[in-house]
Formats: sequence, structure tokens, C-alpha cells
Amino acid sequence: MANSLTTYLDYYNSLSKPGYAVLVTGEWGVGKTYQVLNHIKKKDRYYISLFGVGSVEQIDAEMVALCNPKLSKLSSSFGAVSNAATNLGGAFSFANIPSSAFNAVFKQNIRPDRVLIFDDFERSALSVKLLLGVVNQYVEHYGFQVIIIAHDEDLKESVRFYKEKVIGQTIEVTANCSDVYNTFCSNLVDGSSRDFISSFKDQVIELFSESGVVSLRVLRHVIEDLVRLRKCLRDEDLNNNDLMSNLIGLFVVFDIEVRKGNVLCVDVQNRSPYSPVTNNDESSEVSVISNLNKKYSSVDMHSTLLRNDTLVSVFFMGEFDSLSIQRDIDSSVYNPSTADKSPWQILSSFDDLDDEIIEVARINLNKQFSDRSVCDSGEMLHIFALKMFMVDSGVELGNVQSVKTACKCYIDDLKRKGELPPREKHERWYLSFHGSHNGIKYWVQSSYQVEFNEVLSYLIKSREEVLFNDAHRIWLELKHKMHHDSIGFLSSLSSNNHGVEGYQTIPILKMIDPDEFIDAWMQAPKENWRNITFALSFRYSHLKINRYLSEEREWARILYFNLNRLAEENDGFQALRIRRAMPNTLVKYFGDIEGVDDYKALNFEFIDE
Repeated sequence: MANSLTTYLDYYNSLSKPGYAVLVTGEWGVGKTYQVLNHIKKKDRYYISLFGVGSVEQIDAEMVALCNPKLSKLSSSFGAVSNAATNLGGAFSFANIPSSAFNAVFKQNIRPDRVLIFDDFERSALSVKLLLGVVNQYVEHYGFQVIIIAHDEDLKESVRFYKEKVIGQTIEVTANCSDVYNTFCSNLVDGSSRDFISSFKDQVIELFSESGVVSLRVLRHVIEDLVRLRKCLRDEDLNNNDLMSNLIGLFVVFDIEVRKGNVLCVDVQNRSPYSPVTNNDESSEVSVISNLNKKYSSVDMHSTLLRNDTLVSVFFMGEFDSLSIQRDIDSSVYNPSTADKSPWQILSSFDDLDDEIIEVARINLNKQFSDRSVCDSGEMLHIFALKMFMVDSGVELGNVQSVKTACKCYIDDLKRKGELPPREKHERWYLSFHGSHNGIKYWVQSSYQVEFNEVLSYLIKSREEVLFNDAHRIWLELKHKMHHDSIGFLSSLSSNNHGVEGYQTIPILKMIDPDEFIDAWMQAPKENWRNITFALSFRYSHLKINRYLSEEREWARILYFNLNRLAEENDGFQALRIRRAMPNTLVKYFGDIEGVDDYKALNFEFIDE
């Protein structure tokens, strides 16, 4: 297919000894070399890459090798060749050959019977001025048609001072996506992959054009990633035209934008399952994903067809997990069956489903809410967010404040019935449901963000209270370990090498009477004391007492004072043993404090026996 480049090259090649060179330029990755070499066949060209070339002699030697590949003739003439020309673009130099002798061979073998192409012009170690002198030599003295290929915009400015005599035409190349797409497809070994990529050519090219990206290298990577995606899909997926059209669109846009650095991992992780209907406040922040929705008219960038965690895995970790991708497809609106989907999943896709389906889902979600049948925190928050959304948008009667109160009552009811799970033991336990669940962000809009966050905080606090309400059982468990399994006691209270998850970051000891703790310690076998000491020392090391165990600081201070008082009340080895068992971190923090006469005045609510 003819374009401005090929049309001019045909004209230029028809000239005999044109007396000037042609500069082909354009942005990085637009396929300048590909387009030139694709139009001028190998038999009609001499091609030299100047990448890394550091001398004029290298260029001339390369030309000799190209014009006369039978180097044995040169070898017999000069006796030795230090480095043979490798391939097109390789360096070629003659060792210890008199310049006059080389010039004679050079003039004898150089014939302007083909177009001479200099590629990577700006990547040579030679100056632009010197390179243009070489080009002028081949144009003026040897009558060659010379094409220079360069991609750097700055190079054109450097050439400006010298090019008037040497360069008679400059052509700016743009990407020829269609031809290059066909070439990439033809290079695929697997026939089914070629058919798959070819079938989506128009859609991919359109999205690539909308992106504004000119680098064909990005297009090649997108095609390679689509081949990997295809291997994760089932026959029923590939045969679902509606699914594939939406999947390809979402996948290609994220692939392009992530590769260009326009979308970061955090943008994907924070992607919401909805696009705001209106935004009259020009000062309010618009997300990167929402802006992409405006850029690509045919793609819903908020679609949950591929969940956030799947997108992160694919585009930031390079992992194409078939099970995750198929899970996403099965739970999407493109799976005709809604029997296995939760009401919140169906309601979240109301844009794509009939009113009859959505109404059934709305009724079922309200029934789940009234029955308190969902106990999983992430699923609960999806339900809470949608309840707020429906009243905020006028789908249901009421207001966000009343929904907020009802959500807190829901949590209280689960807690009262013993169905609200306690907080997990690791430090950042709430992150598993804090911003999303099941790979999908909660449907939260700015108009009720504050109320939703209040419910989220209430849920976290309530689950922590469930754990602390079980403090009596936990203390009995710890006391048993203190007496019979000191290694288990150490593992339960402090970070160590035993790998047992316990209460290392949970201030559970604040619920235990310090004197009762000391009594249990004193009654433990003496061989267990060392591990009890280690447990407290490790527990409060590295400033932990001022971080996630800050609520336990006063408890630890009382413990330290009462241990000191107990040592003073005893004598002999018992007094010495208590002082030696004092955790060194408590000495570090509280060694200079004054006594506490009545710890109960500190308002601790210790558990009762």
C-alpha cells in the first residue's frame, strides 16, 4: 500500500546519481527501518548499521565487504585480514594495510548499483559532521542513492547546520500499524494463535490508535500478551463473541497504558467497579481510570470482567493464571448463569443486565441484610455499600444516615449472636477486606464515603472487641502454656523463630490483672522462667510497645513495678531469681520511674476469674 514514504523512495530510486541523500526520521519505535527495508528489497540495497561505529575506515571496510563478499580476493591481495565483516551492520577493519593499497581496492569494488542505507545514524560514535562527510563522499564521488535512518528529534537539529548540501529531502515516518500487525501475526508459529490475533486486528488497531502511542514495539508486546491470554481461555469463552469483544478491549487498553507508565499498580488496586455518572465539581480529583474511560469510548475501564487482583498479577507481575482469569469470567455478567452469583455481584453489574434480574438480586440482597445471613466481612461491606448506593441514587427510599445506623445494628446483632468472627492475629489483618473484596472495590461514591468509612471502622473495632471479649479463655490458655509449654508461651506472645502465630501484635495482656500474671509466673516451674522472660523481652523489643502494643504500655509499667516490689518483699535466692528474671526491655523503658501504689486507679478493666 503506497504512502508518502514509499512514493518518494520510488521516485528517489529512479534517479541516476541524484547528488543528495534522503533522511528518514520519526519517533522511536514507529518502524522506520522496517518500512524502508520492507519497501527496498535485499537485492536492491546495501545496508550498514552505524551503531557503535567509531571510524570512517570501519564504514569503508563494511562497504567493501558488501560490494564484494568474496573476501578471499582481498586476503590474497593483502595477506591478512584482522577481522572479517560479520553480518550486515557489523564492523570490518583491515590490519596493517597501507591506505593507498586499500583505497585502490575500495575504488575498484565500490559500485553504485544499489541503494545505500545508513541506519542508526545517531548511535554512531562519530560526530554528525564527520558522518555527513562520509555520506557526501558516497553521494558526490561515487554517485550513490543514500538513505539515512534516524529516530532522534535532537539529531535533526544537529544536522541542520550541515545538511543543506548533503540531505535534499527529509521524510517523517508514522507508524503503519496495519502492515506491521500483519507481519507480527505471520511470525507466530502456532496457527490457532495467528487466527486468534488476526480476528481482533481491527479492534486492537483502533484502540492502539486511540491511545496515541506510536511505538510499534508496544503493539508487538500487546500481541504477544494476547497470545498468552488466549492460552488461558476455554473454547466456550472463545466462542462467546460478546465476552471476547469486551475482554479484548479491557485487556488491550490496560496493556498499552501500563506499558507506557500511565497506569500504576496503585491505580489498578484502587479501581472502583463504577464510573461516576456526573462530576460537577471541577476541583474534585478524577481517578486515572475514570480519565481513561473518556479516552477510550468503546471500553468500560471500571468493568469487573477482570478483577483488580487479576490485572495486577498479569500486568505488574507477568503472571497469567488460567484459574483466576476463568474465575473472573464465570462470575461476570458474560456468564449466562446467575445461579452461583451473590446478589451484590449481580447488582454491581446492573448496567449490563435486565431489570428483572436486577430486581430479583435487589430483593435477595435485602433479605440477606434483614436475615443477617452474611458474616464474611468483605461480602458484608459489599452489601452495605450497595445499600447506601441505592438510597443515595433514589432506587430505594431512605437516606444514607439511616442505612449507616442499620449497618451498625447488623454488626451488633452478629456480635451478640456470636457470629461475628474475632480479629485475625497478624498485625494488618483488616487489609484483606479494607478496600475491596473478592478482587472488586466496594461501590462507594464520594457522597457517602464518610458514612461508609465509619461503618468500616466500626466493623474493625467490633471484631477486635470479639477477640478481647474472649480474653478469659485466652488467659487460661496462656497460663497453661506458662506452666506446661514455655516454648508455646514464648511463641504465643512474641515474634521468634518458632513460626507459631499468636498474639505478638495484639495488646491482649491489657485485659489480664498484672498481679494474677505475676502469681502464675511465680507458680510456674523454675525451668520455664527463662522463656517467660524472653517472651516479654521479645514482645516489647524494637519499640513495639510504642506502636501496635501501645495500649499495653501501662500494663507493662505496672508489671515492672510490681515485680520489683515482689523482689524487695523476698530474700535469698528467690529475690535474686526475680531480679534476674526481669525482662531487660522493661528495665530499659521503666527503670527510672516512681512507684505505682494503686494500679486499679489507672482504669484498667481486667478480666474476672
